[in-house]
Amino acid sequence: MAIRKIMIPAEDLRIDRAEFARRMGMPAEEIDPALEAECLALLRPLLQPAAVWDEAEVRRLDDGTIDCGFGPVASRSLTRYLRDCDRVILMALTIGLSPERLMPRLASSPARRLTVDALGSAAAESLADEVSRRLSETYDCLPRFSPGYGDVPLSVQPAFLDRLDAGRQLGIRLTESFLMIPGKSITAIAGIRRE
Repeated sequence: MAIRKIMIPAEDLRIDRAEFARRMGMPAEEIDPALEAECLALLRPLLQPAAVWDEAEVRRLDDGTIDCGFGPVASRSLTRYLRDCDRVILMALTIGLSPERLMPRLASSPARRLTVDALGSAAAESLADEVSRRLSETYDCLPRFSPGYGDVPLSVQPAFLDRLDAGRQLGIRLTESFLMIPGKSITAIAGIRRE
């Protein structure tokens, strides 16, 4: 199958307030609504929500590893997650560099920096939820599973991103410690349930 790209207009991205509050580390009712609105007004015009995805076969190899289209992975948690799946959706997504671009302008305000960062993280999660929702209209998918969860190491990120051409398609690149830039980016596997 060919890699497919999903673009979502920034104004259509619904940021989940509960996720935002969790990222802020406080109850939603304790967040200053004026500060939240101000930071969202700064962030939203800079958002560039986009995702790429593809379908891949799940192969269980003789050495106990599992291959989901980006190379073998020795992982009990991924093997357990995919026990009822023969195919998966691989996805990479990002909201772009918007939070990073705003940070220099907010250097004198730690509260604004924290709020923009939390809004950016919540926006990336909302994007992942929206991509998953759209895919679930066609596929019977499990909830997404990302590298770094369970015993799946972040060291799979280079092969995962290469498999999806995410560098060229989305501008995602990796640090030496396998963290993604832009920072508000997500990679995930969604197992497709057998019919």
